[in-house]
Amino acid sequence: MVCARPGTRAPAACDGSVSRSSHRVAMVSTNRVYHPRGHHLLAVGLADAGFDVVDVGFTAKGRTAPAALGVAVSEVSPPRRRVMRIALGPLWLLRAYRLRPSLVQVNSLELLPWAVLARALFGIPTLYDSREDYAGYALLAGWIPRRLRPVVSRIVGRVEPWLARRVDAVTTADAGTAERFRGGRSVTTVHNFPRRPLHPPDPREIAYDVVYHGTVSRYHVEQLVAVAETLARRGRTLRWCLAVLDCGTAERRRLERRLAESGLRGSFTLRYDVPHETIPSLLASCRLGLVPLPDEPKFRRNIPMKLFELLAAGKPAVVSDLPPIRELVGEEDCCALVPAGDTNAYADAIAALVDDDTRAEQMGERGRALIAERLNAETELRPYIDLCRHLIR
Repeated sequence: MVCARPGTRAPAACDGSVSRSSHRVAMVSTNRVYHPRGHHLLAVGLADAGFDVVDVGFTAKGRTAPAALGVAVSEVSPPRRRVMRIALGPLWLLRAYRLRPSLVQVNSLELLPWAVLARALFGIPTLYDSREDYAGYALLAGWIPRRLRPVVSRIVGRVEPWLARRVDAVTTADAGTAERFRGGRSVTTVHNFPRRPLHPPDPREIAYDVVYHGTVSRYHVEQLVAVAETLARRGRTLRWCLAVLDCGTAERRRLERRLAESGLRGSFTLRYDVPHETIPSLLASCRLGLVPLPDEPKFRRNIPMKLFELLAAGKPAVVSDLPPIRELVGEEDCCALVPAGDTNAYADAIAALVDDDTRAEQMGERGRALIAERLNAETELRPYIDLCRHLIR
């Protein structure tokens, strides 16, 4: 186990040898530590509010704790197979309970059944963060056999809310997912909004025309390459940057192979396993962002964090016109909303912004203003922090 507590706050004990802190929160998940939501948004937000926070998750190879975040990290070696995450759930929770917290926050669906059992046995208040529409995700998950996905989706759609009613409270990343838990325990929506921009946009030279950052599922790869191919056929070979988070070997090979088949490998700069805290500087070097979401049940509920990060960086986004996105930014003129899956429409919107720097800059400025005034973590985290204080009392 590795425990790091950088910055000025006192070190957090990670061996359970001290008495329980009145404000200690143990966050536990089957994701890697330094997760954009679990660590950089929720854990850091609690630490800034004075909580003693420990983030328990998979080992992040080659990473050290970012300076001055004030969150302790307890790392666990990941299992070789994904299915083992459920079986090994008690070990992750045991690591969290050994910290003797006053609140346990579970950030993974795989841990929820074990968290319900632990809540009944130990009586420690437990909060469940459903960070995405897992029932919708099951319909897209490449690791689930295609013919089993509808069955898994239906099971998750029923079992997750049932289990969540047996812990103390639930948080979600968007209002659409929150609807799955209505009628049960307290539900608080905490959108994945970034912290307010503290400085004007970085005037550095633009190195890339289009950026995509985040996970690269098969549907993302196919759509990104299709848009690049369409633009190339029109004589528009742009400079692309793909900044990929948590990229496995199979995903990397698939991406490299697809780009080689397209003949556009030379137009793409690929960055793998990019640390979350370096994203703002990367976005500053790009002209615009592309967020090509398919019209699937998951994305009719979820809004990706990458969209808000682009707005905070003062960059216009070409994004699929889906209900939750339209509701938040549809009237703000900071994004080009296009029909989901329409390759030609994505290409048209990108070309128009690349050809009109003034228009792109104006859209970017409106996006930054929207984050600064309304869609920011400082405002969004207040109900969540109040909830945690209430649960600890």
